[in-house]
Amino acid sequence: MAIDLQERLDNIKVKSGMLVERYKHEREHRLKLEDTIRENISLIADLRQQIASLTAQNEMLKLNGLLNPTRQDALRSKAILSKLIRDIDRCIADLTE
Repeated sequence: MAIDLQERLDNIKVKSGMLVERYKHEREHRLKLEDTIRENISLIADLRQQIASLTAQNEMLKLNGLLNPTRQDALRSKAILSKLIRDIDRCIADLTE
């Protein structure tokens, strides 16, 4: 009976040692994951800031494109203005008749 009891105690010691080692391993793994989460949160914040900056730059470039027309834009505008001037001249001619 004493041998059975001693075997059971030894078995419990071995299993508890395994549980302690497993706990230590899981704790280290959890700490590493928490570090990774903190790094990812920081990265997300940086990326959000970068997105906001790039969005602002994109808007500025769009506005700049509108303010600095291309050659085609200038030719299109010139054609529209020429047509409007001809229409105005026609209206003036009709009014003077």
